[in-house]
Amino acid sequence: MNRKILLFGVDDNQQEKIKSFCSSFSVEVSPVEKKDCNQTIGSLAGIPKAKNTFGRMSRGKTASTGKAAEANCDMPAFSEPMMVFCNLEQEVLNQYLEGYSGAGIEKIALKAVLTPYNVSWTPKQLFEELREEHNAMTKQK
Repeated sequence: MNRKILLFGVDDNQQEKIKSFCSSFSVEVSPVEKKDCNQTIGSLAGIPKAKNTFGRMSRGKTASTGKAAEANCDMPAFSEPMMVFCNLEQEVLNQYLEGYSGAGIEKIALKAVLTPYNVSWTPKQLFEELREEHNAMTKQK
């Protein structure tokens, strides 16, 4: 599987900086458009028929059944950017994170790694989960 970073709500200028930075890691950068928000994170990452074998629910209490919601996307424009790392080896991920801030790229607070738990979530579910976690973490500081 290809190494990939999914970007949500990231402006064009920042996308270009991230793409340039990722070229040295042989990582594909895929901005996700709003029209694709009903797909699962796994599908967006290129995993066919991604299923959540753990049946975990996001904090948003929307069951993860292996299918994204079929209703129209009610996802507003992301209020803050989000990135999802897909199929990056731990060493590559560490190198990426270490070099990211030194490359002059604006920080993205909401980050996740594709896992068996979130593979069948929609971007909205993952966004809500990450925003809750980030808010909880920043309150502790």
